[in-house]
Formats: sequence, structure tokens, C-alpha cells
Amino acid sequence: MFGFQLENDEWLLLIGLVCLASRLLYGFARVVWCFVTDTPYFPQSMSGFYKYSRFLFMPNLTFLACAAMSIALVSLLGGPERNVRELIYGVAGGTGLCFGIFVEVTLSIAEVKLTFWLASFRVPRWREQLQSGDSEERLLAAKRLESMGAYARPALYELLTALRDESADVRSACGRAILYASLKSPPLEDKDIPTAARKTVTDPDFRVRSAAAAILVLFRAASAEEVLPSLMAGLTQGDKETDTAAIVALDLLGPDAAPAAHELKEAVLKHREGMYTAFPVFQKIGVPAVPMLIEILYRGDNTLKMQAIETLGNIGEPAREALPALRTIGRDNSTLKFNVKRAVRKIGGVVG
Repeated sequence: MFGFQLENDEWLLLIGLVCLASRLLYGFARVVWCFVTDTPYFPQSMSGFYKYSRFLFMPNLTFLACAAMSIALVSLLGGPERNVRELIYGVAGGTGLCFGIFVEVTLSIAEVKLTFWLASFRVPRWREQLQSGDSEERLLAAKRLESMGAYARPALYELLTALRDESADVRSACGRAILYASLKSPPLEDKDIPTAARKTVTDPDFRVRSAAAAILVLFRAASAEEVLPSLMAGLTQGDKETDTAAIVALDLLGPDAAPAAHELKEAVLKHREGMYTAFPVFQKIGVPAVPMLIEILYRGDNTLKMQAIETLGNIGEPAREALPALRTIGRDNSTLKFNVKRAVRKIGGVVG
């Protein structure tokens, strides 16, 4: 083809390089597209094709590339003896596949960092947009800043001002943006943020109160008894964004979040996808969370069940109440049988 005479191993190496180059080009194109169109890296809703390509097709492309190149390199270095060829090539392919997982994770992290870094250049524009006379423009700016995490810190003054916005949608998005901007290293000496949050914790909208309560927890400016009613209301009535912010606060509260275990369970079962951050909270709550995890075992999908099983195992011996439910799941669901056996051993039960 095209005047080239390539051996099988050279073709395999070429295919691997082409697959890896395609994955890199896709990642770069997505980063550029997000910046040019001012679109979040993690959209709230995704079309079927986009979701399939992002979470299934592209990672498989990386895995295939690394596996193919590993086999090709073994062959190019002399190749194994005929009687062990299949074994050596199988080991090389498996090693390449494992390395491909590492490469895919590394590429995805790099994409996220690059996307957020580029988006940070738009923060000045969003700061101005928060002061717009159009509520839709203010909401768009608030949501974009909410998605920026620590990169939104330069906009804290405008976000604090917008906590008094006439639109509850804007106020709640701004509250979450303040929370996420301060999450990694909250400036505890900054008194303006908790002061503004305390004024907002009586807001008529439960989403705003929940975000304000989460900020107060982050800044250690309120007790669990003060903030739990607002956080529980957010979990009971809120959308996924409200739940996520409440879960952040509950995770910070640790065992003191026990009174909210029921509401947390209901939020997990309601939204399901993307609610995995709730399970470390259940683990910190400990024994009071065991009945909630048992209910998730019966009512959740396989992914939630797996998370609940792992959490019960991590709680350990105090979770013995869950042994009958675990054994039932292990008997009825072959997909989760291995996870169940491991959790039962951690709890100290007998594996059936």
C-alpha cells in the first residue's frame, strides 16, 4: 500500500500509533471546542452519541493502541519462540491494556486541567456578566463560575454580591460557586464569606439555604445542629446540583451528619447516576448508615449496589446487621458475588 512493504508487526505498531494519535486529537479538539463555544467540560446533559464516544469509544481506543503497540514491540525486539508465542503475546497485550488504562486516566486529567485553565481567561467576562441587567445572563455567568472550582476565586466579590440577587436560581448557583471556589483551601481568615452565608441561610429558597449551610460548614462557622435542617431540606427537595453541594457539607461534618442519613439515601436513589460521593459520607457516619445501605442494596441499580457493598465492608464488624442482605445479593446477583464475598470477610461473617 502506497509503495510501503510493512511486516505484520510493523502494521500493528502503525495501527497503535494511529489510534493513540486519534485519541490525542480528539482530546485536543474537545478542549478547544469547550473554550471556543464557552461550554462546560462536564455538561449537565449529554446526547447518546456524545456520551457513547466520550465514555466508551475513546477510552477503548487508548486501550487498543497501547495493547497493539505492546505486542508489536515484543515482536520487533525479536519475537518469542513459536511454542510460547501465544502466551507471550497475551501477556504483552494484557500489560499494554493495563498501561492503556493509566494513559487514558492521565490524558483525561490533563484534558480537564487544560480546559479549566483556558476557561479561567473568561472569568473577567463572567464577573461583568454577573452584574448584567438580564437575569438569564447573570444565571449563565453564575453557572459557569460554579463549574470552575478554585479558578472562580477572582470573582468572589461579585459572587458574594449576587447572593442578594432577585433570582433564586442565580443566588443558589452563586452560593455553590463560592463553596467550590473555596473548597480546596478555604481562606479561614476571610470573614466576609461566612458572614454573607449566615445572612443567606434564612433565604426563602431551600437551594440557597442549603448552599449557605454548606459554606458555613466549610468555614467552621456553624454547628451541625444549625446547618443540618437546611442540608436535609436540600437533599429532600433539591435537584442534583443542590444534592452535590449538600453532600460536600455532610462529608465535612463526618459522623455528625448521621441525622441526615435517611435523606441522603433518598437522594442517592432518586438521582442515582453521579451520586457516588455520598458513599464516603455513609462510611463516616458508620453504624447509623447501615440500614440505609441495606435499603440501597435492595433498591439501587448494580452500580449503587456495588458502592453500598464496598461501603459496608469498609465499615467492618459494626455492619453485621447487613450480612443477611449481602448474602441474598451474592446469591441472586452473580455480577456482584465477588464484591459480596470480600465485604462479608471484612465484616467478619462466614462466606456462603
